[in-house]
Amino acid sequence: MTDIIDRANDEAQRWLDSQIAKTHHNATDDTECIDCGEPIGEKRKQAVPWAVRCIKCQTALEEKR
Repeated sequence: MTDIIDRANDEAQRWLDSQIAKTHHNATDDTECIDCGEPIGEKRKQAVPWAVRCIKCQTALEEKR
């Protein structure tokens, strides 16, 4: 039974790694939030180059989930 679980975990980890790599590869140069249009902020873009939302909108989105 553990072999099945180990294989499933390995497959899930490979998928997650590929999604993270894709996200890092698709870093955007956008400087305005896609939700409110306000500047994303230089420090946020340095910390999270692929960010498309300002911290306020990203926080609100995460709280909804």
